[in-house]
Parts: sequence; C-alpha cells; structure tokens
Amino acid sequence: MNEIDTIAATLTAADAATRTWDAAVIGAGPAGASLALALAQRRRSVILIDRAAFPRDKVCGCCINARAIAALAALDVRHILDDHRAVATDRFAIRTHGAQASLDLPHGVALSRRRFDAALVRRAIAAGAVFLPGFSASDAGLGANQRCVHLHRGDEQAHLHARVVIAADGLSGGFLRDTGDHHPTTARRSHLGLGGVVGEAPADYVPGTIHMHVAAHGYVGIVRLEDGRLDVAAALAPMFIRERAGPATAIADILHTCAAPTIPGLDAVSWRGPPLLTRRRKRITGERLLLIGDAAGYVEPFPGEGL
Repeated sequence: MNEIDTIAATLTAADAATRTWDAAVIGAGPAGASLALALAQRRRSVILIDRAAFPRDKVCGCCINARAIAALAALDVRHILDDHRAVATDRFAIRTHGAQASLDLPHGVALSRRRFDAALVRRAIAAGAVFLPGFSASDAGLGANQRCVHLHRGDEQAHLHARVVIAADGLSGGFLRDTGDHHPTTARRSHLGLGGVVGEAPADYVPGTIHMHVAAHGYVGIVRLEDGRLDVAAALAPMFIRERAGPATAIADILHTCAAPTIPGLDAVSWRGPPLLTRRRKRITGERLLLIGDAAGYVEPFPGEGL
C-alpha cells in the first residue's frame, strides 16, 4: 500500500490572521478534525491548526469501537474506514501470568492513526475547513467579542482571532500551558503511555484480534494494522521502565511474563510517548474557550476500549 500524500496548508498564517473565524480548532486528531468537519458542514468558518505536518504517526492502540464508528456515520464519513482497508476486529484476547481468556468484541476496526487522522482532515477540508499544519499555537487571551491565538513556526509568527477557540490538542498539548486555571492535574501512580509500530512479527498475532497482555507494572496491547504491521501500545509504570532501562526491554518483559510470543526487533522501534496518562483539568471551559477530547482530561481506558 503506497504512503498517503502530505496534506498542504490551505491558507498561509499571515492570510489566516486577516479575518475573524467563527471557530479556531487547535489539534487535528479525531476530536479536532471531527469537530472542524461538523462545523464546516454547518457552513461555519473554521480553521484547524496542528503543530505537526500531516500525515503523522500517533501513539495509540489504533482501535476504533462501535460508538466511534456510529459517530463517523453521523458525519457521513464512515466510508473512510473502508477506503483505507481498516481491519475488522471482533475478538479480545487477554493474557496474564500464563493464564489467558478471550471474548467476542464485535463491530470494531483497527486503522493506523497516520491514515485515519489524515482522512478526517481531508474530509474537513473538503467540507470547507481551512487547515494550517506545522504551527504551534498558544492562547493569547480575549479581544472584543473574540479570542486570540498566537501562532509560531521558527521565526514566523501571526495572531489570529476567532469567536470561539476549541482546544483539542490532546494529552501533551501546549495551547493552554501558561493558563493556570486550566492546568492539568495528573493522578498518582498514573501509567506512562508508549507506542510504536513493528514491521516483522510472529503470525500468532492474528488480524482481527486485540491482543492484551497484563502484568503487575502495566499492560501491552497489540493489534494488526491494515498494512500487516503490528501496532504496539503500552501503559507502564514509569519506575518499571527505568528499572528495565527503557521501553523495549520493559515491553519484552511484560510479554515474557504473560507467556506471549516474542516480538523481535523491539529495541529498533522508535518508541514515542505522551505524558502520564490519567489526568484532569480544573476547568474545561472559559470565555469563548472550550476543551474537548483528551485535552479536557483523560482516564486510562480499559484495555481494548478503543477510540
């Protein structure tokens, strides 16, 4: 399967700063892109901003559950799952300390976030949203009947204005980093999220099954993606990662403890991780400001729950 093309900006930052938008959405993950799409479908002027260039990889279990699929259908974009050959998942298999069990978990799919997120952004653009990738955004306070957003990329800077700003920049988002009332509080003993993709892996990890491995210091979830690679997503105690001298050894240890098939090449994976997972914000709204998705708070999910 060929790699999807880079999604170019549909407007320059300087041009974006010359008007007042109905909404500025910060973060182009599923929450932000879906909202931008919904607003554009309602003929609102909306600009979608993300600090990354698209397509981009994202730490995630890459599973999409039935409720999320229904939400896509309500936006008339359910077809993107078929367009990108999402793998139907109907089984949840769990191992722990040598014991194992499985159960039916129908109506879900697995699709890499690289493809899924990019497809949602493309649909938002097609509906009329403006996309501005590659820019970091920070809150610049209130103006007259509007909220201001500071954009920067290297030496390039701009200020844009919107009637409403929606922060959808996830766990590690920095849009409200300097805004005290919205600072997140992390739960004690919260796990650290880690993720990566493995190209070659044992056939034991069959498509259509969410493989979950649970031990005392966290869990490792594995699912086969649309291109045959394995998505590996883990939530592990930070001390355990340090004791094992890094993610690869820690994940291999969990698999060994659970008597799961060994995955070669874990030490060659470029592991990525968001901040500690379970967190909440004191406030998720402000004047002309709303936080949605993981930016609003995050409770570490039951393994296999999916988007």
